[in-house]
Amino acid sequence: MRRTIGGLLVLLVLLVALTVAQKARGSAPRVQGRSVTVLFGLLAGFTTMVANAAGPVMSIYLLATGTSMMTFLGTGAWFYL
Repeated sequence: MRRTIGGLLVLLVLLVALTVAQKARGSAPRVQGRSVTVLFGLLAGFTTMVANAAGPVMSIYLLATGTSMMTFLGTGAWFYL
C-alpha cells in the first residue's frame, strides 16, 4: 500500500507540474470528452479512498476544464461534502 500511495503522489506532482508549465506557456488545453472525465473521477475516488488526496486531482481537472471561480468553489464544496 505504501508503494501505491507513493506512486499516486508522484503522479499528482507530475500532473501539477504539467498544468503549471502549460499555464506558463499560455497554452493550457481544455479537457474535453467523457473518457477524460471518467478517468479523473476514478482517480479522484481512488485517491480519496486510499490516501485522502483527491484535492489536487479535482483542482487540476476543474482548472483544465476552464471553470469559473464560482463554479470551481461550488463544485469543490459539493465534492468534499
